[in-house]
Amino acid sequence: MTHTNHQSALIKAIVACLLTVTGSDAQAGKVSPCKIHGMAANLDLHATFVTLAVGTTTEQPRGYISQDLSGVLLRAEESPGTTWLYGPAFRSGSYKIHLSTKTRSSNPDARKREPAEKHDPPLLFDLSKDLGEQNNIAADHPQIVSRLVQEMNEVRKLNASR
Repeated sequence: MTHTNHQSALIKAIVACLLTVTGSDAQAGKVSPCKIHGMAANLDLHATFVTLAVGTTTEQPRGYISQDLSGVLLRAEESPGTTWLYGPAFRSGSYKIHLSTKTRSSNPDARKREPAEKHDPPLLFDLSKDLGEQNNIAADHPQIVSRLVQEMNEVRKLNASR
């Protein structure tokens, strides 16, 4: 995910406030606006803020996955994220698969959940070329689909053991 300038400014402001509130002068003034060109998510703010405020991350609750992005903010390092599990979808590098999709989560009139459409084989998108996920390339790249399904299952097992 690439943050917009607005998002980068917001993250910088939040970090600056956090450092002021916690009295941490060690990192004050060192966080610069930046774009994260690798994977990053709002969940990563937890580990990042803890590291910036305390100097090290703490043990995370079971099932909670937050990656420390302080190196990205302070030292222009690459994002540590390479994979991301989105429930029935999974991203690895620039590729993302969908095992199922919905056009909407619920019917606004009936207030009932709508069923998901299952995909076998999963849908495959190359986000470096198709950020809007409009061009399913699974038929042309079955080996990438297989690799991502295997990676997704490994991440699910790892998450279950945390």
